[in-house]
Amino acid sequence: MLALATALGGGTIRDLCLGLQSVFWVSAPDYLIISLITALGTFILERRFKLPERTLSLADAFVRCKGNSRYRFSKGK
Repeated sequence: MLALATALGGGTIRDLCLGLQSVFWVSAPDYLIISLITALGTFILERRFKLPERTLSLADAFVRCKGNSRYRFSKGK
């Protein structure tokens, strides 16, 4: 649950502050599904294999870069 709150919470607050009619993950549920699959996968991998801390940090950095580039290109800049 905490993983989903952090994955979707920021965008939900943004949409509510902007006064949009629907929250982004309600109108496009693939965000919710991907977040849930990623959270469960990470939980299972971490329990089964003792991953180095750097592995999760690198994955986090990759996702942040990918998300930023997606936003930039979707705005046509």
